[in-house]
Amino acid sequence: MSDGDTGMAGSMGRAVIRLRRLVITVAAVLTVAGGAWGAGMFDVLTPGFTHPGGEAERTTERIEDEFGRRTWDVLALYSSSDLTVDDPGFAAPVAAKAAELRELPEVARVEEPFVSEDRHARYLAVTLHGADMTTREDAYVRIADAFAVPGLTTLLGGPEAILDEVNDHADGDLARSQAITMPLLLLVLLIVLRSVPAALASLATSVLTLTGAFAVTRLIAGFTEVSTFTVNIIMILGLGLPLTHALLLITRHREHLATGAPPGEALAGALRTTGRAIALSGLTVALGLSCLLLFPQPFLRSMGYGGVATTLLATAAALTLLPALLAALGHRIAPRPPRPGRTRDSGARARRLATGIGRHPARYALPSAVLLLLLAAPVTGAVFGGTDERVLPAGTDSRVVAETIRADFPGGDPEPLHILLSGAGPAAAAEYAARLEQLDGVVAAAPPETADGAAVLRVHTRDAATSPETRELVGTIRDLPAPAGTEVLVGGAAAELTDILADIGSTLPLVLGLMAAALLAGTYLTLRSLPLAAQTLVTTALSLAASAGVLTWTFQDGPLSGPLGFTATGSVDALRPVLLLAVVFAVSTTCQLLLLSRVREEWLRAGDHGTAVTGGLRRTLPVTSAAALLLMLAVSGFAANSVAMVKIIGMGLLIGIAVEALLVRPLLAPATLHLMGRATWWPDRGRGAAPPDPGPVTAAARPREDPKETA
Repeated sequence: MSDGDTGMAGSMGRAVIRLRRLVITVAAVLTVAGGAWGAGMFDVLTPGFTHPGGEAERTTERIEDEFGRRTWDVLALYSSSDLTVDDPGFAAPVAAKAAELRELPEVARVEEPFVSEDRHARYLAVTLHGADMTTREDAYVRIADAFAVPGLTTLLGGPEAILDEVNDHADGDLARSQAITMPLLLLVLLIVLRSVPAALASLATSVLTLTGAFAVTRLIAGFTEVSTFTVNIIMILGLGLPLTHALLLITRHREHLATGAPPGEALAGALRTTGRAIALSGLTVALGLSCLLLFPQPFLRSMGYGGVATTLLATAAALTLLPALLAALGHRIAPRPPRPGRTRDSGARARRLATGIGRHPARYALPSAVLLLLLAAPVTGAVFGGTDERVLPAGTDSRVVAETIRADFPGGDPEPLHILLSGAGPAAAAEYAARLEQLDGVVAAAPPETADGAAVLRVHTRDAATSPETRELVGTIRDLPAPAGTEVLVGGAAAELTDILADIGSTLPLVLGLMAAALLAGTYLTLRSLPLAAQTLVTTALSLAASAGVLTWTFQDGPLSGPLGFTATGSVDALRPVLLLAVVFAVSTTCQLLLLSRVREEWLRAGDHGTAVTGGLRRTLPVTSAAALLLMLAVSGFAANSVAMVKIIGMGLLIGIAVEALLVRPLLAPATLHLMGRATWWPDRGRGAAPPDPGPVTAAARPREDPKETA
């Protein structure tokens, strides 16, 4: 920590304290304005499940240009236990319904492709008008009630119906869970801080962060496509990071108040140290999350937009609004004394743990590292895939439709491949379709449509579009020799997923490498130590790997599918690990840098390595553990969701936060610091650095440290 850094942090802190009324007023205006304008973000976000430039995307665009949209958006399944499709009481009303649907302005095409094996059911395949998924979703909602046929059982499936039911289930479950978890969040915050003003000041920084992030995201959406999944990372980081910052800054402020310093001086002292650590950790996290912008897929790139915006706003709120509120509150920020007969022993427990690790670091480091590696082991067998109707609870209408079509309609796969043959006439297209039907995994190839020297084929597959077998079939078809003088392009859901996974696989190593470089650079600038930078990188990597391993074991292999209420698919949706990577990276980096910053302060103050590690751990562990508990409460609503894709997000984050809070930060990180000894501080070793912050009073007047002082 250089003189310039310390002086700048102190000067900024004093400016915020002096202008606290103005800062609070501006923050209030920005919160209201950001909330009002940012609420419109939800109207401009898109699902973002596209792969710009991929073969599947180009196939879809060219088919739409030459033939019109051929993708099935809605599958209306009609069935009767008494009537067959040949009976007039079944055939006539379904035919009339098909004609009625064709007249609706939202409908582009209605096809009647397949009949069930027992001839008691058939479905209509409907293509909707709309250039994007959002427009088609709105169209589906408007006409959903128009599909019913009196006297027949009607169930709706297909992409739009699945998306509509996913949104209904996810939104309803989240609303119910948040009605429980948010009051619990406030209650835990009050218990931890023991002060209503302190709790409200902490929540104010989260509110400013969230509304600001919504507004920034809406602004970004005006220039590029932003996915709805941005909301997830904004909500999680917008609650977790500000509360973590607030707990640490308030705790440090109280430490200085306990010395008898005036509130203004106490706050300025806290900002010189903890404020600087918050600023540098925020910049490190933002730099790391910006690497997600390298992904070409909007739903992955959008997490970079949301993550960077939320991190920077959380950091700014912690260094402006929070100090202004603390300055305005003065001594009211101090905790209420415990009730008679009750004592707080969280500091004592942290002190005992820190002392035990200091005496026997290897006993803690080796078992922790081995356990993390064991937890990470399943990730080596991870199979990445996509999502389908199985993300919904069993018995949901759109899931029943997909399962019924696959089971009872030979050749009736609801998500067929679409193949475009440019330069092919009817004879060449028919011959190519016959070749495709000989391939393993192909059930049927519908007669080709031809127009202007081009043909489009619909190929129905044996396995689901998200299965590895169908993705392998896509590769086989792409490798087939094209008919003479033609170009063959393969599209459809399975082809698009194949392109997305291939691109993630090629881009992810670069993203991980740049995130690692950002973490190393940010850690070194914060701590002035190469060994500490390397140690932070290794422990963060272990934390991420262990989280991903448990996630793979839980959701890919499905041993807990019954108790947790989901259907194992044999793969993990590729989006979830990337979201887990972003959030766990942010939480782990923030907490470790704040812990290590305090350790470095103790090293500069005491000059003894063991004392520094022990003191830094015992002063920060209760606070960061409380922050982890708050964050776990915040994401528990995701874990309790009935939609598997949301449940995976919540469970993955709970696992990641628990691994970080129970293994990495309290055990592995301090134990490795003890094992590294004084080499930890190479090349600086404290020489040339500013002296430790003396607090709000002079070093000579500063009281001797009370060994019983807790964080």
